[in-house]
Amino acid sequence: MAEPMGFNNRILRVSLNDGTLKSEEIGTDILRKYIGGTSLGCYYLLKEIKEKIDPLGPENRIYFTTSPLTGVRFSGNARHSVSCISPLTGGLASSEAGGWWGSSLKLAGLDAVAVEGVSPHPVYLYIEDGKYELKDASDLWGKTTGDVQILLKERHGKTARVLQTGPAGENLVRYACVTNELRHFNGRGGIGAVMGYKKIRAIVVKNIRKSIPTADPEGIKEYARYLNSDIKNHPALGPHGELGTTRFLMPTNAGGMLPTRNFQDGCFEAAEDVSGEEIARLYGDGSHTCFACTVHCKRKMKRMDDSPVDTSLYGGPEYESMSTLGPLLGVTDPGDVVKLNALCNAMGLDTISTGVVISWLMEAFEKEPERLEGYEKICWNDTEKIETLIMEICSRKEGLPRLLAGGCRAAAETIGGSTMDYAIQVKGQEFPAHEPRGKWNVGLGMAVNAAGADHLVVAHDVVIDHEGDPAPRFGGADLTDLEPIGLTEPLPSESLSPRKIRNFVYLQQLWTVHDILDLCKFTSIPETRSYTLRHIVELLEMATGWKSSLFDLMKCAERSHNMARLINLRMGIGADQDTLPERMFEEIKKGAIKGHKIDREEFRKALKLYYEMMNWNEQGIPRHGKLVELGIEEFSA
Repeated sequence: MAEPMGFNNRILRVSLNDGTLKSEEIGTDILRKYIGGTSLGCYYLLKEIKEKIDPLGPENRIYFTTSPLTGVRFSGNARHSVSCISPLTGGLASSEAGGWWGSSLKLAGLDAVAVEGVSPHPVYLYIEDGKYELKDASDLWGKTTGDVQILLKERHGKTARVLQTGPAGENLVRYACVTNELRHFNGRGGIGAVMGYKKIRAIVVKNIRKSIPTADPEGIKEYARYLNSDIKNHPALGPHGELGTTRFLMPTNAGGMLPTRNFQDGCFEAAEDVSGEEIARLYGDGSHTCFACTVHCKRKMKRMDDSPVDTSLYGGPEYESMSTLGPLLGVTDPGDVVKLNALCNAMGLDTISTGVVISWLMEAFEKEPERLEGYEKICWNDTEKIETLIMEICSRKEGLPRLLAGGCRAAAETIGGSTMDYAIQVKGQEFPAHEPRGKWNVGLGMAVNAAGADHLVVAHDVVIDHEGDPAPRFGGADLTDLEPIGLTEPLPSESLSPRKIRNFVYLQQLWTVHDILDLCKFTSIPETRSYTLRHIVELLEMATGWKSSLFDLMKCAERSHNMARLINLRMGIGADQDTLPERMFEEIKKGAIKGHKIDREEFRKALKLYYEMMNWNEQGIPRHGKLVELGIEEFSA
């Protein structure tokens, strides 16, 4: 058999029940069909997970997957995916992260890791170039992510890459995250809680091999040189290297789409104080990057003496964390935002869900205090109480903190009244810091996404609603980049017309291509791209030697969407959850788009048309003919 190119054709099976470890072939036919990333994770979930399992039960499994491009040396390919059944939504959890861990896994000889069962005691998995071992983690249990990383690097060397859950995951907080190297996160869906339930605290990877065999190494080197040069001079990625995603806060505020005080307002009076520019000026300490990437978009922070944890360990807040722990909570002090971000990262909490859950509570105290009688009140910008509440949520302290540890949907179901109307979530997963009332494409994307509310599943309307201008004010977007999929017409942001839904279907598939290939969207989607759709296809061919095409990749993405849908249907999640919170159909109170809302009837018609375009029935169930066309009829609902 010819040596595989771009991948190892190996998955490590970890059975925690009895501690057995087995490396086995994935199968080149499976890799060619599903490629990697979220698509490969969905394939394994459908093959190996039973119907309506308890996410925090022994039957759930976690799949850590990469792609044929992961670990190949060019900018933007350092990501890996993690998939399981979510304890937050009860359906699919699928999350991507950058950093170094995924590339190290590939370089250590594996494409994927599957974890099943429950360990009788805390363990961590150690992987080093064909050698695998489960080690005792009793001394790690209960420690912050920073302390665990320091201990494991002392034990296994500085080049060992550490992926882990934290105390929040150990305590089964349903939005506990997974972090690698303390600064890169599989943040959504509560994957950290599944690791905690299984009592696997970390997966440590150490590789000796420095490169992955590819079909055209010289071609990839040429592309890498081009990308490195283009990124440095690119009008969008140049600024991205200076501030990372934190540069989006001020433009978003100016556009009236910065979620403020639990999505009541679209602008924040102290936005400049908590901006990326101000945080960098006061607390910044340079930048760092992901494997082989020239962009350097990750912020480093100085150590703050008054912080409950060492802020220098955990990096600076991204746009999402900055927004959900700042304006969303009414927090006006930039130092407080940095400290709250570091605290969540140290505990292993998803900063997005944490901020939205607490902002929901603040609004509930403001509007329906009688329903929270007996609990200590928390108000906007009360950072001392926010900090205390985060720690209490992390430990699932009896009472209100334990309730909040289940997410805002579960909390609203218990508290009652009208609190569900302002529980800002889809399928139980809290909104990221983006305002759909000014970006209807994003709103529909959140509603139909199998894993719940997510801002990285489709193009953001405001960068493709104009003819195209690569100036920084438009983030480098240019509609000509979408010509290969037939999208050449700019359409209004606040619209869900039939033409807009056609665009949505194609763009949703295109964005999923990136999750299948584990590519960083900032380097290659039209909003900020350095390389084009043609480049993506050619890079895959150079890595694997496969004859591929954009059609092939889009079909793989469509296959992935349908598999994700089938997973949710197995778990009892159907069309009734493809919706948005009531607030999105109400007028926004403040900001440049004051008075704007999503038209409820237009949204209803758009959802119906989306199902038709996807070849799903009125209940959102994929039709048999579509599954046959995609080659996944074995998984028919």
